Amino acid sequence: MSNTTDERLIEAIRKNDYVSYNKLFDRYYGCLCQYVYSLLMDRNDAEDVVQELFLNLWKIGYTKKELNKIVRQEVISYYFVLILIPLVYIVFISGRFIYYGDMSLQFAFIYVLSYVIPIIISGFITYVQYINAVVKPIKGGK
Repeated sequence: MSNTTDERLIEAIRKNDYVSYNKLFDRYYGCLCQYVYSLLMDRNDAEDVVQELFLNLWKIGYTKKELNKIVRQEVISYYFVLILIPLVYIVFISGRFIYYGDMSLQFAFIYVLSYVIPIIISGFITYVQYINAVVKPIKGGK
C-alpha cells in the first residue's frame, strides 16, 4: 500500500481517512518545508506555512493539481511583491534624480538593471528549486 498514488490518497482524505492524510503528510512535509524555508529563510514560519497547507488539505481535500496551482500562485505572488515594490521605488527615485539633472538617463538605466538582474536570477534559481522540491515529487519523479 506504500505505492498508493497521491490522487488515491487525496480521494481517501476527502472521505476523512486519517491514515491516508498521514501518508501524504510524511511524503511531502519535509520537501515542502525546505522549499518554503528557501523563500522565507525562517524555519518556524516555513513550518507554519506548510502546516497550514496540510490543515487546509485535511479540511478541504485539495487535488494534486489544485495544490500545485496554489504553490505556484504563492511563488508568483512572492516574487511579484519582491520585485515590484522596490522597483517602483527605485524607478521613482531615479526619475526624480533625472528630472532634477542629478543623474543621466544611461546611469539610471544601469542602476535599475543592477537591481533587477539579481532578482531575476534569484527568481529563476528559486523556481528551479521549486520544480525539484515540489513539482517533481508531486508528479512522481525524483
